[in-house]
Amino acid sequence: MHRREPDYGNGKYWFRRVGSHAVFPQLLAQANELIAAQGAKDSAAKQLAASSAWDPYLFIDWCEQIARGKASQRELAEEVAQAEWHLLFEHCYDRATGTRS
Repeated sequence: MHRREPDYGNGKYWFRRVGSHAVFPQLLAQANELIAAQGAKDSAAKQLAASSAWDPYLFIDWCEQIARGKASQRELAEEVAQAEWHLLFEHCYDRATGTRS
């Protein structure tokens, strides 16, 4: 939500509170698939694709760069954000229903 407000510093604050999250490995894999399919033109997309772990701070920085007109791959970033939301909702549903641990 804070990436959309925009309140990037507050977004980073909450990710510091979260630390590592169970969906991060899947999110990195999906982001890499999306980036590979569209090609990484923005420096942040290139950095995310080269990462060995999901970096939520880098993603926030990329969103901020797009909002300020310093990066161009808005559609790709939105697809990554959509994957993030999907994984988070799925994780919460699974935890609430006991579907998965």
